[in-house]
Amino acid sequence: MVAPKLRLLLALWLLAPLMGGATPALTVISGVQVTQALQAAGVQAEPGDVKFLSVVEAKETDFRLNVVEFERLTPRTTRVRLQCETTAQCLPFYVVVHSEGQLPGPERRPRAARAAEEPWLVRTGMTVKLILEGKTLRMTMPVICLQNGRRGETIRVTGSDRKEIFLAEVIESQLVRVKL
Repeated sequence: MVAPKLRLLLALWLLAPLMGGATPALTVISGVQVTQALQAAGVQAEPGDVKFLSVVEAKETDFRLNVVEFERLTPRTTRVRLQCETTAQCLPFYVVVHSEGQLPGPERRPRAARAAEEPWLVRTGMTVKLILEGKTLRMTMPVICLQNGRRGETIRVTGSDRKEIFLAEVIESQLVRVKL
């Protein structure tokens, strides 16, 4: 069943040409365009090497793609994040590039390796101290962690009454902070 708001939006989109408005013409982004952006970033790839994770569309026909980041999944496979010059043209998206040569990007480390280097400072269910900091205010209160967390990570915590959920930064063992 389609939600009422979604049904209204769909009806307006379908009726736009009859009411004098134009329906948005979308352009499907191709592997050739992604390959050109990769080559501009110094990566040699062919359009056949690019695998889209979903169909990606741009609102305009004249747009320029920029490579934002690489993450090497295997020695020959890299996940690439791309975006148009503005989000009005297209939203950021990912592609996977398979290549015979070595691709750029930091190598993905196994979870066990990360855990050995950075231990959990707070764990799910643990009661910790929350520091609420503002310009003229500093308050502390006990909260319950809803997620595990390492130093610098943002986790969800809740008060003892479990009525509110906060996003807090892990500072040290059994200490989290929210800046107001």
